[in-house]
Amino acid sequence: MARSQRVRAVGREGNILASRSSFALQCEMVLPPLPSRNSDQPARRSRRLSVAVLLIALGSGWGETPGRAAGEPEPLWAYGFSTPPAPGDKAVPQSPPSRALRPNEDPVEQTRLRRVAGSSAMYSWVDIRDLGNVIDWFPGDHPPMPQIIAHGSPSLGNAARGCASCHLPTGKGRPENASVAGLPVAYFIRQMEDFRDGLRVSSDPRKPNTPTMMLLAKAMTAAG
Repeated sequence: MARSQRVRAVGREGNILASRSSFALQCEMVLPPLPSRNSDQPARRSRRLSVAVLLIALGSGWGETPGRAAGEPEPLWAYGFSTPPAPGDKAVPQSPPSRALRPNEDPVEQTRLRRVAGSSAMYSWVDIRDLGNVIDWFPGDHPPMPQIIAHGSPSLGNAARGCASCHLPTGKGRPENASVAGLPVAYFIRQMEDFRDGLRVSSDPRKPNTPTMMLLAKAMTAAG
C-alpha cells in the first residue's frame, strides 16, 4: 500500500477507503477475466452481461458507506447526499480546529499515540484532528511546509487551519477534496482569487468545503 493510502486510512476517511476497497473486491468477483481476441462470442456476451450487472449494482447503491445516525453531518467525500438540494439549502459551517476531547469518545483512546507503517512519527487522535497544527507522517517526502500550509493564516486566529490539513503535506489531497500538487501557478492563483471573490462555488450548496475555502481565501494575502 502506498504511503498516502496508509495515511488516509489512519485519518478521518479511513472507513470510506475501506468501503471502496471492499467494493473493488466485489467488482473483481463479478467480472470474469477479459476474453482474448480468439474467444468465442458467448464468452464475450457473458462479460458484457457481467458489466451490465455491475452497472445496475452501482445504480442501486452497492458499495456505499453505511448510513448516518440521526443528527450526524453529511460525509465530506464526493457528494454524500441521497436527495437533491432544496431551495435555500446551505452548508452547515465546519467547526474550527480544536484540541478538545470529544465527550462521546474514550479519552484514553483519543490521547493514545498511534503510528503508521514506515513512519517514526507518533500522533494521537487529538493531534490528527487539530487542523491548525498539521501532522506530518512522512516529512521527508516533501519540502518543509510554510506557515500557511502547516498552520493557516494568522489573521484567522483560532479559526485558522493549515492547507495541508485537507490537501496533505504533499498536496495530493484526500477523497473529499482536490489534489493541488503540480498545478500551474497561474491557474492555482486564479482559483484562490475566485474562491475569495465568491466566483467558485459547488454544484451542491450543502457541501461545506467550498464555504471553508472561501473563508481561507479571503484571509490570504499576496505574501501568503
